[in-house]
Amino acid sequence: DECRRSALLADSRIEVIPNAFPVDRFRLDPLRSRQELGLPEGKIILMGAARLDDPIKGLPMAVDALNRVADTESEARAVFFGAMRDPRALDGLAMPHAHLGPVADPDRLADIYAHASVVLSSSHRETLPGTLIEGQASGAFPVSFLKGGQADIIETGRTGYLARYADTADLAAGIRLGLSRPVDPLLLRRSTLRFSPEAVARRYMDLCVR
Repeated sequence: DECRRSALLADSRIEVIPNAFPVDRFRLDPLRSRQELGLPEGKIILMGAARLDDPIKGLPMAVDALNRVADTESEARAVFFGAMRDPRALDGLAMPHAHLGPVADPDRLADIYAHASVVLSSSHRETLPGTLIEGQASGAFPVSFLKGGQADIIETGRTGYLARYADTADLAAGIRLGLSRPVDPLLLRRSTLRFSPEAVARRYMDLCVR
């Protein structure tokens, strides 16, 4: 979109090829139980980042949206993974929640995703947020603001929900939609295959022969 708005590049041919993601690492059916993974019962809303309280990740907006959901969704549980410098960052969250800390084991991470109903991102901006792709590949409904590359991952209503930027009420509406399981998890997984290394390699090969 920026290239198309550019006076220099507007008339150029524009191709967008995403980074490759190891989508085959993720699965619809977990190998380990919630008890083994330290996960709560209920409908899990999962949010992860290298550092959750990095200002760019918009954690206060996620907390506000989750509090709106807590009023109507008694079975909903928020689960967070990643480092957090401020131990009070989740103090204002009314929804029952758990913080797993950093998760380095890829098999454990795949199982955590497979137990989730919704994968949430509330970032102020992103290029291609990997947690949304990983969640989709595990059958979790991705919910995010439309602020950056999220539109390259999510088609609202079909493969996730894109909320108006910084509108936490709209973000909460997307979370509620995801908790209702409106999309076949297999369809969500299939939508990520275009990010597989094989698919991305084919895109580069096709570009070279045009």
